[in-house]
This record gives sequence, structure tokens and C-alpha cells, in this order.
Amino acid sequence: MTVIGPYLADALVVLGVVVVSLGVYGLVRMPDIYLQLHAASKSVLLGVIAFALASIVTGESGIIFRVLLIAVLLLLTTPVAAHSIARAAYRSGEPRFGGDASETQDGPKTWNAEQKPSSGGVAPD
Repeated sequence: MTVIGPYLADALVVLGVVVVSLGVYGLVRMPDIYLQLHAASKSVLLGVIAFALASIVTGESGIIFRVLLIAVLLLLTTPVAAHSIARAAYRSGEPRFGGDASETQDGPKTWNAEQKPSSGGVAPD
């Protein structure tokens, strides 16, 4: 490892800590579940990737393989999990901050099988 390697690893760890800390701040400050979920999922993914890059700087092949495997699994599972949680919250009628025109006081807009879906609303299963 070169002279700059440990400093680069330290900088990436600090970057990861800052990004994850901002995500925690977003969890506390955001007004609804959808924005909280966005803050949490994006910051965790980006923070862990920064930690993974710091581990890759070590240059050990065993560590690099494990870190790359963890990073790929996180890249695949974090967006899917966030989408599933957000969809469950939407289907259960969790209110959104500000809302939009497709929602009413009674919950999400729905349609029957003969109607074509427009923008907004919940797709039939």
C-alpha cells in the first residue's frame, strides 16, 4: 500500500460517517414516512459504499472480495426494500406531506377493471 492509502481510507470512512449521519438527521427531520424512507435508504446505501471503498483501499484480496459482494448485495436489495416499504405504506393509506391531486380524504385513488389507469392512484393487483 502506498503512502496515501491510509489517508484515503480515513477520508472515505469520514465521508461514510458524514453521509450516514445526514441520513439519521433526515429520518428525524422529515415529516412523513416516504421522505424518511428516502433519507434512510439513500444515505445508508451511499455511506456503506464509502465504507466499502475504504476497505478496498487496504489491498487484501479476501477483504476486497467480501466487500464487493456486500456492496453488490446492498445495491440490489436496498432500493427493492425501500420500494416495498413505501408501497405498503401507500396501500395502508399513510398520508403524505402535502399530498397531490390524485388523493382524496378517503385515501388513495383507485379504479375498476374497465378503466385505464391514469397518472397517480394504485394499480389493481
